[in-house]
Amino acid sequence: MSQENVDLVRAMFDAYLRHDDRALLAFADPAVEVEPSWDAVEMSRMQGHDAFIEFWYHWESQWDDYFIEPREFHGAGDAVVVVIYERGRGRRSGAVVEDLFAHVWTVREGRVIRGRVFPTRAEALAAAGIPG
Repeated sequence: MSQENVDLVRAMFDAYLRHDDRALLAFADPAVEVEPSWDAVEMSRMQGHDAFIEFWYHWESQWDDYFIEPREFHGAGDAVVVVIYERGRGRRSGAVVEDLFAHVWTVREGRVIRGRVFPTRAEALAAAGIPG
């Protein structure tokens, strides 16, 4: 089941990168829970399809020239870790930022039911129970 979950999460990222909201929502359970970034002061844990879409686009809206690239996918049971490279220029500050961070997605019955953001690859792998 792990590879199927990795393939599903990879396809979900592809839908996001295409800005295909309808396809993106097809990957999410209606009660999906999302836990945004540790540094997202305006957002906290949210639930449902509206929150799922907001999760994907709110952070992006804070940047000019924003770019992400999922670089690694690791599966273990119902968890999928995605290590992501991001680069952007702060809309207010103009500062250029680039870094790596990670998501952990929980998949159940062919849909994501939870997404969490971690500041490091190691923390995400540990949260998913994957040796790092």
